[in-house]
Amino acid sequence: MSRINIKHILFILGLTILSCGNIYAQKKHAKTAKNTVKTAQKNAAKAEASVSSIVLEDVLPATAKLIIIDSVVCDKNKIFDNIPLTKDCGRITTYDKFFNNPSSARSNYFVYINDFEDKCFFKDSTANGKSFLYTAEKLGGKWLNKRILDELGNEYEDINYPYLMPDGVTLYFSAKNKSNTFGGRDIYMTRLNTDSMRFYKPENIGLPYNSSADDYCCIIDDINSIGWIATNRHQPNGKACVYTFIPSDERWLDGNNITERKLESLAKISSIRETWVDKKAVEDAKNRLSHIKSMNTNATNSDSFAFVINDNTIYRHLSDFKSPTGKELFTKLLALQKDKNTEEKTLALLRKQYSKAKAQERKQLSGNILKTEKDVLNKDNQITALEKKIRNAENIKQ
Repeated sequence: MSRINIKHILFILGLTILSCGNIYAQKKHAKTAKNTVKTAQKNAAKAEASVSSIVLEDVLPATAKLIIIDSVVCDKNKIFDNIPLTKDCGRITTYDKFFNNPSSARSNYFVYINDFEDKCFFKDSTANGKSFLYTAEKLGGKWLNKRILDELGNEYEDINYPYLMPDGVTLYFSAKNKSNTFGGRDIYMTRLNTDSMRFYKPENIGLPYNSSADDYCCIIDDINSIGWIATNRHQPNGKACVYTFIPSDERWLDGNNITERKLESLAKISSIRETWVDKKAVEDAKNRLSHIKSMNTNATNSDSFAFVINDNTIYRHLSDFKSPTGKELFTKLLALQKDKNTEEKTLALLRKQYSKAKAQERKQLSGNILKTEKDVLNKDNQITALEKKIRNAENIKQ
């Protein structure tokens, strides 16, 4: 082969290698650039999610250990019909019923009233349609000192479903939020600063209380160690599920070897039975729940009570009375007890006002307190005398 041909071949071979190298470099560069773009998009999406919502994987380890003992599916507007609050926990009703304002626009605004019936929390809207939580106090038979809880912040939308625990400090509510949310409605908790009498900045109470669906309320009866959450997760449109649970400060990961898959299932409340890790605790809680329901049934039934006639006889219904006199006197006794309860609430309110009043106001309050204390004592004496007359009338008849 001639010298020229060899040089020619080597030249062509060099061009080919160079060309292949360039093509490989271009492909590698394109692939790297594509991966860089994907990584950047992924990081941007995660960053955006961390700003606009709570990332599940970040909060999953903090999932609260809720043992759920019961559940009931109901219409969304019947949630509180399925939560048997005791008197000590106060009560919840709608704005239109409580304020006697038959406006359909406020038929789904909820009001919480404490056990003394002297303080309430409720949703209301301003003229521009913005909703807030308000509080008010009952003074002289009227709801006064209405105040927006503006210390909660203005990032909440459609804020509703307030509930103040029996401790008088811990407040729960539900709202939509542009940040610090799992999606839909979430439940938030705040506590009262008893020095300033204003609430601290609310916190999202996390899993499994909240979900990507609408979570309406958290109600905790710490006296009976029973709680309820209402949510529309796993439910068709217009329905909600009320879960009854045992309140706990523990997390599912505390001392338990749980897989991430099971933890996620517990966080979503995929199965109630899955939470039954302590069957005795479940049984005890079910008994407490049954007792609460029984108490509420008796309290709402005007013809159901427990009145001791003698060592062997207890009357539970008006039909148990044997003498017309005994039955008539017992009806008066019920009215007298109701009056006494009202005066006891008034007395508690006066004492509360006295503790906050200035020196010049205390003199008048002191007089009102003494008078009310005498009225309560007088009612007590009347009740004792009336109970004795009822027993005498019934024991003679028997």
